[in-house]
Amino acid sequence: YVPLVAALLERELPITYISHITGHGLLKLMRPSRPLTYRISRLLPIPEVLSFLVREADMDSHAAYSTFNMGCGYAFYCSPGAGARIVAVAAEIGMEAMLAGHVEEGPRQVILEPVDVHYRDEELELSVESPI
Repeated sequence: YVPLVAALLERELPITYISHITGHGLLKLMRPSRPLTYRISRLLPIPEVLSFLVREADMDSHAAYSTFNMGCGYAFYCSPGAGARIVAVAAEIGMEAMLAGHVEEGPRQVILEPVDVHYRDEELELSVESPI
């Protein structure tokens, strides 16, 4: 993702946050503890290997999207109206991107509309407690 980040910074697009979606799946969309709702209206196609793992582990969508990235690698957050320019820059450098959703005032949650999954405030704490 370095070429995309570099291209976006070079063009001085109004990026406010970047999130690498790895372990903890799409829970990583919501890192700040502020009361915001991250509403996702579009998801990428699920790679075959992840479909296989989800099926073989008998996982529901709630568990799958909070465990695996389900095909999402990076999320860029930007000022309203700048998303289409970010998608266009990605296309210019040969990367695929899409406008997936938006952030709105509201309770701290991530809503994945296409799969009817909601992650609420307490589920979004990703810190690991060390045993004492």
